Amino acid sequence: MVTGRRSRIAASPGCLLAQDSYVVPRTASHVARAARDENTRFAQTIASARAAAEAGAPAANAPGTTASTSPPATSSRPRWRSATTHSMVADALDGGKVATIDARMDVLITGAGGLIGGILRRGLPGADRAVRGLDHRLVDDPGVLQADVMHPGTLAGMFTGVEAVVDLASRAGPELAWDEALLDCQGRINVLEAARAQGVRRYIFASSNRVTGRYESEHPYAEIVSGSYSGLDPAATPLISVTSPARPDGPYAVGKCFGEAAGRYYSEQYELSCICLRIGSVNVPDRPTEPREFATLLTHRDLVHLVDCALRAPRTLRYGVYYGVSANTWRFWDIENAAQDLGFLPRDDAESFRASLPS
Repeated sequence: MVTGRRSRIAASPGCLLAQDSYVVPRTASHVARAARDENTRFAQTIASARAAAEAGAPAANAPGTTASTSPPATSSRPRWRSATTHSMVADALDGGKVATIDARMDVLITGAGGLIGGILRRGLPGADRAVRGLDHRLVDDPGVLQADVMHPGTLAGMFTGVEAVVDLASRAGPELAWDEALLDCQGRINVLEAARAQGVRRYIFASSNRVTGRYESEHPYAEIVSGSYSGLDPAATPLISVTSPARPDGPYAVGKCFGEAAGRYYSEQYELSCICLRIGSVNVPDRPTEPREFATLLTHRDLVHLVDCALRAPRTLRYGVYYGVSANTWRFWDIENAAQDLGFLPRDDAESFRASLPS
């Protein structure tokens, strides 16, 4: 299923979370009253924030407007770039109106020595949060210990006292071979087992947009990722959602599908809150470096915001899958459920960099 631009995912019976998320019942009823009340307050906060942002969004292109060598300057897609919007969400969370995992949270990042790990190490720590990491390589940072997730015996002690794990420990790249992808699957189980055994409350899995990468070989996504915008309107592009069938584009993506499925199992079997983030394109220069990234870019600022939202999400959120992408004019992934469930309101648009790139 590919959802349209203005489509919304129907709510599950008994709660206000999107279909790809669910709440584990604590009693014989589907969802306890306390959980329903909490989710209602959270959904109302996000709905108000989204309405405020949409009221200030730029006007859409006229119907039928097309682009040839350059894309349209605006679209009808909500940008969610208002500082007021972010303040509303932050006030609701920080003010205690939503029950998050813990007021004082200790976070462990696996694979902390990579690009994304470094961005999060710098961006996530705060007065209410301590962040440490581990990596199989030696990292020049006293907060990052050397350990390999492929050796489960060394993990237990490192997970002691941890409230949340951000699991980035993966061999990166769409060209990954099958044997490496299989090793990654074992790594996911090792991390999940250590989290379960040590009583970690939330597991955040760095999945990938490549889980649905095969859609990009078809119209209109093939044209968008190649930068061929002629005859296309970004406001009319169907959005690929987390309810769309998985169409992995290689062993790396298949491994990410496994990680999402393993997270659901641990959530249902052990009540470990698992949030899977299908991360967009994150790069060193923090701007598009190829045509595809005008649709898929996730800026460093929006990345930190996304993971921060996942850490602060209501404790009743037991499982969810979400795309992580900036508010790009040409994005084709649906982030509505991330706004509703997590409060993810990206600020940046890759289009702002186009004029500064060489023609």
